[in-house]
Parts: sequence; C-alpha cells; structure tokens
Amino acid sequence: MNIIEKLSELSLEKKVIIFTVIVFILLGFGLFLKGEFIKELINRYGLIGLFLSSLVGSTIFLFFSVEGLFPFLLTSGIEPISVIGVATLGSVIGTWINYGLGFIGSGFIKQRYDHHKIDRAQKIMNRYGWMGLFLVIAMPLPIPIPVDPITVIPGIARMNFIEFTTVVVAGKLLRYVLWVAIFMEIINGFF
Repeated sequence: MNIIEKLSELSLEKKVIIFTVIVFILLGFGLFLKGEFIKELINRYGLIGLFLSSLVGSTIFLFFSVEGLFPFLLTSGIEPISVIGVATLGSVIGTWINYGLGFIGSGFIKQRYDHHKIDRAQKIMNRYGWMGLFLVIAMPLPIPIPVDPITVIPGIARMNFIEFTTVVVAGKLLRYVLWVAIFMEIINGFF
C-alpha cells in the first residue's frame, strides 16, 4: 500500500492535522535554515513581517519568541503601540492554531503520546483554568522564552474558545507591553 492510499483512508480530522503539521514544519525548517530570515522579513516588510513572525512563532511548530525582535523594531522607528498591537494579533492567531490542533486532534494526540502526561496536563488546566493560562502567557521571563506550545492543552481540555481568546489576548498584551517598556527604557538610556 503506498502513501496516497494510506492517506485516503484517514479521517478528515487526521488529514487536516497532518497537512497543518507538514506546512508548519516546512515553514519552521525554512526559518531555521535562514537565521536572518525573520530580521530580513521585518526589515523589508515592517509590521507585516512582524505579524507573520509572531503568528508562526506562536505555533507549536516553531519555537520562536517575538519579543527578541522588539529592540530591532523599536530602534528602526516603528511606534511601540504598533509593535505591541501587531505582535499581539499575530500571536493570538498563532495560538488559535495550537488550540485548534488540540481541539481537533485530541484523540490523535492521546494515541501518539503518553496519555498519562496529557491527562495530567488536562487536570492542571482544569484545576487552574484561565488564571493559570493567563499567568503562564503574561509572565515576562528574564529572557524571551516561547510559552505558546502550552496553548494546545486548552484545546485538548475543551476550554471555551471565547474565554481562551480573552485570556490569550490579555496575557499577550500585558507581556508585550512589559517587554516594550523594558526595551524602551534600555534604548532611551543608551541613545
């Protein structure tokens, strides 16, 4: 049996998951091969580049923290409010992809990975709910570390999508405001 025949036997849910994973793995691989790609994307396309970078960097397929680009953006003349807004929008859409993968693919994920760890993550999500998710997303760590892969768990746990979106928007907004404020203070101190 060839690959095409095997794919045709899969459910639509599994086909969507496989397609999404392949697209983002290729995107992530391409970004890693071109280390300066994201800086060039932003340099060439400004806020559109920031949007695309924050969207792709917020998915589970590419561990990239957009906050690391803020000093570059802020010193290139882009307004801080624009950086915060565009990065938030792109990141929220990226986390929607993670949520959707968790929601649609929860059965597939439980089959492929250690279901005890997934069950434990679900219990943690159910125990701490939106407040725990908010704290993880909003927390400005000493170095910009991507925390977005955790947004698959609310999808698996079937968290209300409106609640999920509200928490992610508030958390990302707070996180980015704090990072921009820190970087602006550093930039203003040196320039």
